Amino acid sequence: MSRKSVLPLLFVLFAATTVGCSDDNEKQCTLIGCENGINLNIEDADGKPVNAFKGKITLADKVVEIDCGTAANGHGPEYSCNQNQVFLRATDATEFSVDIYSVADPTFGYIGDLKVTYEPLYPNGEECGEVCKQATKTSAFNTSL
Repeated sequence: MSRKSVLPLLFVLFAATTVGCSDDNEKQCTLIGCENGINLNIEDADGKPVNAFKGKITLADKVVEIDCGTAANGHGPEYSCNQNQVFLRATDATEFSVDIYSVADPTFGYIGDLKVTYEPLYPNGEECGEVCKQATKTSAFNTSL
């Protein structure tokens, strides 16, 4: 048998053993992760995103100063901003107080208390188990400060 005829045969054998050997009952889990926390979306009274805001959020006895300035991408050890959303990391608070205002118009903002319910997230699929819990809430700027 020549060397040229052996290479295709080896390739076919390799392909047959790697493709045909998966166990349908075996879980195929990846390592995609996520963080526990709260996603707070900021909108104006008409439901349009407010992309630049500052203020403070009180979670139990912890005050988090946020600065989601004009670039809307600020971050700190307890939060991160992305457009009109601030993510509050690693909290299990179900109620929190918000005192935030628009960077463009500091007289426009939201002051009040919000409640959230956490949902489990399965970024690798439910069969791979829960990875984290997150809550999402939308706050509409409707108060003239």
